Amino acid sequence: PPSITVHPQNATVSSGSTITLECNATSNPLSNITWIKNGNSMSNFDNVTIVNNDSLYSRITIYDAKITDQAIYQCRYSNTEGSSTSNRSMVIVYILPNILQHPQSAAILLNGSAMLECNATSNPASSVTWLKDGSPIDNYLNVTVVTGSYIYNRITISQLTLNDQGLYQCRYNLFNHTTSSNNASVIVYDLPAINNIPTPVVVPVNQILLLHCNGTSHTTPIDISWLRNNIKLTGARYAISIVQTNIEFNGQLWINSSVPEDMGNYKCNISNAYTFATSSNITVVIQAPSIYPQNISATTLSATSVNVTWQSLGIIDRVGAITRYKIKYNSTQWNHNGVIEVSGSITSTLLQDLFPFTTYNITIRAGTNTGYGPESPIVSSTTHES
Repeated sequence: PPSITVHPQNATVSSGSTITLECNATSNPLSNITWIKNGNSMSNFDNVTIVNNDSLYSRITIYDAKITDQAIYQCRYSNTEGSSTSNRSMVIVYILPNILQHPQSAAILLNGSAMLECNATSNPASSVTWLKDGSPIDNYLNVTVVTGSYIYNRITISQLTLNDQGLYQCRYNLFNHTTSSNNASVIVYDLPAINNIPTPVVVPVNQILLLHCNGTSHTTPIDISWLRNNIKLTGARYAISIVQTNIEFNGQLWINSSVPEDMGNYKCNISNAYTFATSSNITVVIQAPSIYPQNISATTLSATSVNVTWQSLGIIDRVGAITRYKIKYNSTQWNHNGVIEVSGSITSTLLQDLFPFTTYNITIRAGTNTGYGPESPIVSSTTHES
């Protein structure tokens, strides 16, 4: 019978490739050659046969290989003396991984959890490796689900630390071929910690008001803003700054010359690109009367005089002993202005030497040794005709 000298070899090829299988045998008389796929005779394939004396060479070629071409192949030589069948040739046709779902970038709070996902198709199923900053990692919870030709994989990183920050990729591996996903950036941020002790601050009027906001933040850069009575402070009066050294920061609010309106509850707000923290209230007391005199009345006495009366401030509103009152009057009609200061022990004064038949706008402020409080609303009075 025929004697096979060359058997077809196993082959592993990617989809779309060309497969060539070869046999050689000696035979006398010459044999007929049949190619077999999974035990069944084949037809409709590219076949080459070369005869050299009693040597009979055969080759089949499969172009544009598909998954359906994956099988066990054999060649069979037959003549009148008998038949011989070759060893089995295992042909594997694989589909390289195609990533359908790439891991997504995320910014996550310190000690939180991150879940990164990939999904791809391949045949047979690929193995999956995760990389961080280009190096393989294996110390995270890893889940793989294979459904047909779909290979889904995810990793979960719990109790995130700053060391978990980096660029992550999934890599699908099949027969020494690798396909990598896009990079996913994982950023781990923390909540700024403010260390302020909410101690009240007492400042004389017209003096420098300086407030501090100190703490730590691993996440940079950070920004600072200040609020008074929950309203954000803006404008040239407020010099706001922050300096960060390593994880520690020192923020400041500087007001060069305080006024009674600066009194209130202050908070600093520290923010980074992902979150913010707000301090406790810092109560600021400006040493000056907190309100203006009440129940102001202006009574015209003559063509040149007006009597002004008011009610003294309550004990809580005085912020110290009232030592003086400042009474301002002006008439835009004649550009006639004046200022009178009187003792804090009295609650009336007489404006004299005024112009006849002229309307005067009058305001009053209460003062202590440290400064004056806010100015009252305008009270108007018109002198008599001469």
